[in-house]
Amino acid sequence: MKKKSYSWREYNKLVADLARQITNSGWRPDYIVGITRGGLLPATMISHYLNIPCHALGVSLRDHTGQESN
Repeated sequence: MKKKSYSWREYNKLVADLARQITNSGWRPDYIVGITRGGLLPATMISHYLNIPCHALGVSLRDHTGQESN
């Protein structure tokens, strides 16, 4: 899979555009959910743009059995 890199300027523009789309849709969420490991930054930014509380959701997709491997 080919990766695409974004500058901070592009990143900020994309997040602001998403916040604008939410506002223009007429829907106002009760809160914004950010998924850990990458989703907290845009969720926090959207939360600030819309003045809506943000909550973090931790997700772990590991297939271990809970035992440490040596």
